[in-house]
Amino acid sequence: MKQIGTFNSIYEVKSNNRNNGFHWFSSETLRWFNGKVYDCLYGSCVFVSSEKDMPFRGSVPQREYSVRVAMDNGSIERYGVYSTKRQADREASWLAKSIQSGETRWCNQDYDFKTGQAELPFES
Repeated sequence: MKQIGTFNSIYEVKSNNRNNGFHWFSSETLRWFNGKVYDCLYGSCVFVSSEKDMPFRGSVPQREYSVRVAMDNGSIERYGVYSTKRQADREASWLAKSIQSGETRWCNQDYDFKTGQAELPFES
């Protein structure tokens, strides 16, 4: 079962993703989603990415900013989506602190992050 990873840099996150057979950071994937990955790693696992949809029939898509968590098995989980990078950076900083304190954890049963001290079926 996967757990929240521990990394020293975004480069280690990218390497772990690639070495485990994932392509989340490949140039083709990022180009497809018109994505960017920002270099700041919050705590040891949280980072910010952004994506922008392709224009559709005259629409002007806006860039969205996602707070992501790097897992030990190389996968990447999305925690939330924000309209500005500043909002995403603030949330990423909070999430990293919350994960480090143990307040926020990954629940393999629900495949989601849980915050709080409730008795939930967490996998350590």
